[in-house]
Amino acid sequence: MSAQARTIRAGWTASAVIRLAPSLIDYEIVSALNKKFLIGELSATESEEALALAFEEPMQAIDTNELHLSALRIAQRLGLRSTYDAHYLAAAEELDCEFWTADERLYNAIRDRFPLIRWLGAT
Repeated sequence: MSAQARTIRAGWTASAVIRLAPSLIDYEIVSALNKKFLIGELSATESEEALALAFEEPMQAIDTNELHLSALRIAQRLGLRSTYDAHYLAAAEELDCEFWTADERLYNAIRDRFPLIRWLGAT
């Protein structure tokens, strides 16, 4: 976890912020950690420790038919090839809350068209 992510997480914990995400979040965390392992950014032990840390914080999963429809519409509106990211955007839009991401490419591609997106690297 980056220093920026740790700082934000600590603030959220102190403020008792409720964390919400589409139900696919757990799979995406595991996938991202495996990718970091495969490219040599994390050892097997580090990836397992990061996974334990990620699951340490409670997160409320969102999974509704409306969310999927919104994700499809957002992906089409923003020209996203995949709807995975669009699900997070749809959740932020539906709940009128910020969507924080470490994905600089996604952030740069849509920040002017999706004002709820925040990039961890900007903090």
